[in-house]
Amino acid sequence: MSRYSAISRLSSSSRSRSSGRRQSVSSDEATALTDDDSGRPAVSGPRSAQAGRAEAAGERHSFVLLRVGERRRVAVPLAAVSRLEEAPPGAIENAAGRPVLQYRGELLPLLPLSEVLGEPDDEADDADAGPARGRPVVVSTDGERRLGLLASEILDIVEGTYEIRPVAAAPAIVGSTIVDGHATDVLDVAAALAYTEDRSHVA
Repeated sequence: MSRYSAISRLSSSSRSRSSGRRQSVSSDEATALTDDDSGRPAVSGPRSAQAGRAEAAGERHSFVLLRVGERRRVAVPLAAVSRLEEAPPGAIENAAGRPVLQYRGELLPLLPLSEVLGEPDDEADDADAGPARGRPVVVSTDGERRLGLLASEILDIVEGTYEIRPVAAAPAIVGSTIVDGHATDVLDVAAALAYTEDRSHVA
């Protein structure tokens, strides 16, 4: 059985923007990311019109910041992230034509963010390319549903005031903003789950 070890955790001190660096821990020490102190897994819900107006005006957000491909950046709302994991080389499989990961006794559906952004997936395992690196996986939740987001690199956990504008024309991207001086697409996890389920039905 393949082992998946969490590659970071969020401590209370890292919720501020100035101390948003990840902390490496072993699989036994890893803890789930939550949006409060209750210990319950964080979940995301549908965006309300009021939330949309607040985002346009600039509101405080916490994101897991990812790199996709050479230059693209994606921000995943921290409230929708349950764990940060790494899939060992060769651990990603296919079921019903879609990538999956054996995760905690279940098949976790995976969504390469390169697919969402229309970018080539340069990180995909290639049998002719020699030993492959592990793939960062952001395990995201929406209610009882889970999805693993495949990225090239987990860059940071950030918190700040961001103005999100609906300018991105891509599935599951709610808009774009500027993070640390870089244009960054903001992911809608519920829409990403729906997109993955639709693609699975097509496959």
